[in-house]
Amino acid sequence: MIPIGLVFNGPPYQTRDMVSAVKMAEVAGFHSAWHAEDVYGPDAITMLASYAQVTERLKLGTALINPNTRYPALIANTFATLDQVSRGRIILGLGAGLTWLPLVGKVAKDVKSLTLMRDTIRLLRSVWAGEDLQINGQDIYWYGCRVSLPRAFNWPWGGFKIERDRIPIYVGAKGPKMIEMAGALADGLIVEHSVPLHGIRTWVDSFLSAADSAGRVLESLEVAGLILFSPSENGRPDSTLYSFVAGLRIVSLKPSEIDELGFDPALVERIRGLWQEGRKEEAGKLVTREMLDCFGVFGTPDECVSKLKLYRRAGITIPLIMPEACDIRLAVETGAAFAASQI
Repeated sequence: MIPIGLVFNGPPYQTRDMVSAVKMAEVAGFHSAWHAEDVYGPDAITMLASYAQVTERLKLGTALINPNTRYPALIANTFATLDQVSRGRIILGLGAGLTWLPLVGKVAKDVKSLTLMRDTIRLLRSVWAGEDLQINGQDIYWYGCRVSLPRAFNWPWGGFKIERDRIPIYVGAKGPKMIEMAGALADGLIVEHSVPLHGIRTWVDSFLSAADSAGRVLESLEVAGLILFSPSENGRPDSTLYSFVAGLRIVSLKPSEIDELGFDPALVERIRGLWQEGRKEEAGKLVTREMLDCFGVFGTPDECVSKLKLYRRAGITIPLIMPEACDIRLAVETGAAFAASQI
């Protein structure tokens, strides 16, 4: 079967809805379930722990958490715990988390994201491998002894049991330097949602090129891609999706992107103007179906299966469907149909 994952970030779904859907996804043969930790939704750690309790086989990942709001040493401890709870099914999806910075009193210029991500990955792997810890190049001592997480405090009756000494780390990246770092160090790349297919191809090529230059085994690496997903029996996307995409992507398009996508610059400018005036519904009404289809997968179940195959051909090895404005059961059934199809 073709691997496929289910991903949520919260609204409009409540915790019970998402847990129920993940159970459904496991029965349907999905590869994995993920949670995207956004500022307006439930935290990913609680959701993964909940998913672990109601599933037996699904891999479980974050898409994404970040080392600005969750300190790296805490991430190491938390994911070692989740890996134990899930019996070795956890994937850590890690991103720079720039949208979170205002909530921790920072701005982008305060953070050296590339260095922070690189150091975080190295620290996590050191902790899980049971090595003596170093933070910022300094040895760490507890009660006068250098220790690792499994030997913390030197308990005479034993320390923390590490389920796996190398939990997979996937990096969410879009800048060329971060993608290059992911190719050199990470186990996978996570592509954010609403990225047109040509952009995905560019990112995947850069990731694999960096991995190849670093001497990595390319077949061992994964590319997971978040995909806005809304199947419907009649094939017509819900009207709210048009205004959602208008504000999410179209109003921020650069001239070069407008040209690459073949959009009418005048139409994009009209949409942008209405949105900035607060006339969001009117802006959405100007978004064409062709424009909408550039940023996600919409249509009948059969159409959605065909469109998911395009994401696979663009280099996404694990499509992660993010149900929006649709029936969750139909979304899971459509994802299962894709998993069982032939590329």
